[in-house]
Order: sequence, then structure tokens, then C-alpha cells
Amino acid sequence: MTQENDVKIPVRVVISTVHIDTSVNDMLGTVLFCALERFEGGETIDALTELLDDNVDQFEMNVDGVLTRGENQIEIEYAETALTGMEGCHTKLSFHLDDRNFITMQRIGPMHHMLIFEAGKQYTCYYQTEYLQTEVMVMTKKIKNDLTETGGDLFIDYIVSLKNSPPRRTKLRIRAFSTI
Repeated sequence: MTQENDVKIPVRVVISTVHIDTSVNDMLGTVLFCALERFEGGETIDALTELLDDNVDQFEMNVDGVLTRGENQIEIEYAETALTGMEGCHTKLSFHLDDRNFITMQRIGPMHHMLIFEAGKQYTCYYQTEYLQTEVMVMTKKIKNDLTETGGDLFIDYIVSLKNSPPRRTKLRIRAFSTI
């Protein structure tokens, strides 16, 4: 929770994601999961993306945000764009400094949800739009968190499964750096 004496720094947020559609068939899903085991945020997988273009969705965007350093936590806040399909939503990622591998992502706007990421753990979360609310299962495979009050990198490899839908793996990399 943001306090009056927290340090707020304007940052540039670079978001890189890879989404993998595993609904095509089990064999292709297995191949995609194995191929992306080596993807560490900044590494390129362009050859794989071209080969399996219909099943891999990769994008990168730059947005302005605010990094807040509180007494024992760091938060990064930014506005989503049309590129993510969540235009009008406000996203906040936060974690406590004594547990950098437990991260929450909260989105508020036309759709809202709160996702919980912790390596090796699965959480049931909720996703809500103006039309429906549904359960979301989030299984985090890996977290690499080097964020400090001056910026840094956050990498989260996770699988999301909406009720009655095939799972979707996402590799999310957030790079924040000061703009002042």
C-alpha cells in the first residue's frame, strides 16, 4: 500500500511477452513448452515464432509508469494499451523486499483481476469483465526478480488456465528504468 513518504520515480516500462497456444494438439504443445524452456525474457525465439506463427504470439511494448519504493515493498504501475487487448486498464505489480519471489499483479478497468505468482505454486484467482466472472488457475514455473528502487528486470514464466479453456503459457519480462 502506497504511503505519503514513499519514493516515487517515473520509469519507462518495457514489457515483452510470449504467449503459447497449446490447444492445437498435445504433441505441438509439448514441443512449444520444451522450446520455450530456454527463453529467458531477452533471448530471441524468432525462428520458432516464424515456424509456428499461428501458435505463438510475441510482442513488446513501451509505456510510461511509476515505480514506488515503500518501507518494505516495490510497486510498478502503468496503463495498458490496445496492444495487450486491455486498453483502459491500469496494472500494478508489487512485491515485498523480503520475499521477491511472491508477486501480485492487479488490473483494474473494464476487466479486472488479481493474479498471484510464486515459483512452483498454483493459485486460483478470479477474472472479471462487465459480462462475466470466472476462475483462473495460475501456475508459476519461474520468477527472476532483480527490481530495485532504481529499476531493473522482472521475469515471470507462468501458465494460465481459464475455466473450460486450454492452458496458455506466458513468459513476461518487465524492464523498468528511470526517466529522470
